Amino acid sequence: MPAERMFNDVNALFVDIKRLFPGQKKPILIYAFNGTGKTRLANLFYDMNLRDEESSPVCLNYSALFEDAFQWDNTVNELHFIVQDEWLRRLFEDEGLESRIKEIYGRYHFSHFEPFFDVENQLVYFQMATGDDESSDHIKISRAEESLFIWSVYHAVLDLMVDTLSDDIENRTTDVFNDVKYIVIDDPVSSIDDTRIISLAIDLVETVKQLKELNVKVIILTHHALFFNVVKNMMQNEVSSWSLSSSYEGICRKDIKDSPFAYHLFAMALIKQAIENNTIERYHFNLFRAILEKTANFLGYKHYISLLTGENKDETYRILNIYSHSRIADMEPQDIPSDHKKLFADMFNGFLKSYNWKIED
Repeated sequence: MPAERMFNDVNALFVDIKRLFPGQKKPILIYAFNGTGKTRLANLFYDMNLRDEESSPVCLNYSALFEDAFQWDNTVNELHFIVQDEWLRRLFEDEGLESRIKEIYGRYHFSHFEPFFDVENQLVYFQMATGDDESSDHIKISRAEESLFIWSVYHAVLDLMVDTLSDDIENRTTDVFNDVKYIVIDDPVSSIDDTRIISLAIDLVETVKQLKELNVKVIILTHHALFFNVVKNMMQNEVSSWSLSSSYEGICRKDIKDSPFAYHLFAMALIKQAIENNTIERYHFNLFRAILEKTANFLGYKHYISLLTGENKDETYRILNIYSHSRIADMEPQDIPSDHKKLFADMFNGFLKSYNWKIED
């Protein structure tokens, strides 16, 4: 495949990607500014789905179309969702999708509130725990928290899909995913702060790797440099990376060999600041582990534990695994014990000193 190619329009690019996909083993990561045609490209894949109620989807698409199905009502502080596709309604009613959504959403908002579902009336409200037998219902959430919740719904569907397709077809609890060939994700990070973007991207990469093993084709499109860079750096040669640009001649697709944004320095600055301010959260463990893994790979080590030093290296390794594995972390208490924070800080500072990192404040 040529490193650079021009297409007359988005439709021609869509046709070419479909042509490539039978032999395309790697997921595709596309960086493109708004107005280039990335959302139109995502919608062309969505249009492959048959529009009758009984049909299972061919493409699971995250885009403005998915986000627009959720509408916040300020008068009652509820999020209304319009489930137009029968397959999605079946997942809510039959597959316990709500518990998966709560689990995933809990990874990102770090607050003492959680969503409650009224599937029959297609609405969600949020409840704040007050620390006693009482609670505050129907609290108002921020735009970023709303965006994270909507993404959590979609990621929960992907999570369920991975579990379902991993079973033999006769043992599956649903047939919704039997015909899915494509996952197309268009900018899942709108209105989300940078720290959550990194955490979201790290989680997504793990799911994408699982989907790849199941031979499901994945396309991720974004205009967000940090999000692109995290996914690119974590997947490295496991992903095909392109940029899209538009001109009067059409749409130009170029291969991206190296990621141009130093997200690891940004992530380490976040960790350093959290240690100095004593505001360490779970996602900082996730960030540090990702940096350790990439550094170990760069230096030729098989495992990041080789980079840990001191008499507490085994205990540090244990807590890094606890807090950076989402499924385990969600079963742990929300607050991080002070001795875990100290171990984390000591190991991070030792890592900075050992490898002479230069981190700007």
